[in-house]
Amino acid sequence: MEPHERSAVQPFLQPFFEKNPKLGCGLAVGLWVALGCFAVSMCSGGNDEHKTTAETESPAEARLRQEKNEAIDARVDAEQNLRATLKDGDSAEFKDMFVSRIQGGNLMLCGKVNAKNAFGAYTGFERFIASPNPSAPSIIEGEATGLSRSQFQQAYSSVCTNPVMRF
Repeated sequence: MEPHERSAVQPFLQPFFEKNPKLGCGLAVGLWVALGCFAVSMCSGGNDEHKTTAETESPAEARLRQEKNEAIDARVDAEQNLRATLKDGDSAEFKDMFVSRIQGGNLMLCGKVNAKNAFGAYTGFERFIASPNPSAPSIIEGEATGLSRSQFQQAYSSVCTNPVMRF
């Protein structure tokens, strides 16, 4: 180091610069980086920003979030199961959908579906009941399911009366 450079070095680092200039520079840079990180962490608001949703929500909010997630999962699975029963599941259009909780706590998807039939024509919107359980049948009003319209109405009224979430 040149004599004029030594005057800029902090007195407590001077012995390091004199013995090994590279080590002294490394220590000086490391010290400035550490101080910079400390300053940034102090200005960022502490640890509150790093709390998870589970740590900041009330039990009621946690239940509501869990119920919402369950309803979304039920919708996705039930819609997939319903599409699998249609002649052209990819053509399916949905409206007025909601997840309903039935007796026993299970969830069902209710709504209206319009899809193409075997002739490639849309059939018009018909009400449906679909389960997220792939082994449970999906029922579409007016389809050959062995249910009359009045029987379907009774099933729809029984299953689709307790909406949890609308889509």
